[in-house]
Amino acid sequence: MNDTEPKVTVVIINYKSGRYLSDCLRALREQRFRAFQVIVADNDSDDDSFLTAKHSLEAREGRCDPRFQFVKLEENVGFARGNNLMVSQVRTPLIALLNPDSIPYPEWFAKLVEAA
Repeated sequence: MNDTEPKVTVVIINYKSGRYLSDCLRALREQRFRAFQVIVADNDSDDDSFLTAKHSLEAREGRCDPRFQFVKLEENVGFARGNNLMVSQVRTPLIALLNPDSIPYPEWFAKLVEAA
């Protein structure tokens, strides 16, 4: 594995998270450790948090950061099953489950990988 290949996948299950999801993704985008990817799955929310977060990343980059993948679930499958569905798609050696209201500090990934 080279330094540009993702070493960590973060899975976030969104359900009506409001602005918190956008804040969380912004904090992830500002990580100093860059070899990661993110899967954001929306658990059939009826608010605009999922689209707002996706569009906020696109607005800053002019396109969506390719490390961020957005998956819209057809129904609310619950938090645990949503995580299990997304984790089954992960191919990186490390996985982190993150709540959408979390704001990881800029060294979070580096410390996570170092500890692992």
